[in-house]
Amino acid sequence: MGPAHSGTTLLSLLLSMNPEISTIGELKATSRGEIRSYRCSCGEYILECPFWLDVKRSADAHGIEFDLENFGTHFVGNGMLSDKLLYSSLREPLFESMRDFLIGAFGGIQSFRDRVKHANRVLVEILMEKMGGSIFLDGSKDPVRLKYLAQIPEWDIKVIHMVRDGRATSYSYMKNYGITMERAAGEWRQTCNEFPNIERFIDSGNIYFTRYEDLCADQGSVLDEIFKFLGVGNDLSDNDFSKQHILGNSMRLTADFNNVKMDNRWRSALSKEDLACFSRIAGDINTGYGYV
Repeated sequence: MGPAHSGTTLLSLLLSMNPEISTIGELKATSRGEIRSYRCSCGEYILECPFWLDVKRSADAHGIEFDLENFGTHFVGNGMLSDKLLYSSLREPLFESMRDFLIGAFGGIQSFRDRVKHANRVLVEILMEKMGGSIFLDGSKDPVRLKYLAQIPEWDIKVIHMVRDGRATSYSYMKNYGITMERAAGEWRQTCNEFPNIERFIDSGNIYFTRYEDLCADQGSVLDEIFKFLGVGNDLSDNDFSKQHILGNSMRLTADFNNVKMDNRWRSALSKEDLACFSRIAGDINTGYGYV
């Protein structure tokens, strides 16, 4: 769980080196662009990757709606009303109670939600069977998605909550999406405001908080703490990324995971006006995460 561009793909890849943890990165499998040119982290085009073709055969045998262009694991795509109701930001308990009531009132939306939950559960079982390990890691990040996954009774969910300095994350938003600092800081603040609400569905003892900067500064210690939190050993023997099948941020194809360095380009790229704008909109939340 965390804002986009906060280092979650990096963390997912590092955790995947532990043979007890299976992951494909973002299980919701969105934002892949042109599917014919999208590469799996193993280097193969996803439409030609033997691993994913085998997953599709197994999914077909289990009778779930799965396609390499649409995994059927994202709670979006059932129509405008459904998408707005199911996937608007996670909010305070009164709003969430109203959301649940309305989902129940619209049978088609409830059926779609339950079908997607079932697809997630079955696909994870398929992936675990093929990848091994005792824990599956979903790097999809979204708190409202986490709410629905927490409703799957077969799963015992723990949450890794990861953040990065909001100024750095907002700079990434500006650079990648061509938006102003005012909008970037507002979107970052809105996302961060969702996180406290997840404790209604996940016990606080099952949430581990970490920061991108701490991971870069002392990778070994942070990973050891996470492994302890998950109840697994700290074995990192499975470090051949050419054998991994991870989706998400394109950095998974190029990064040197044996030499992780912190990206501080925002410090020289943001103007005084940008920094002042961020401070005005989201500085209080950033301070709460321990950033000066």
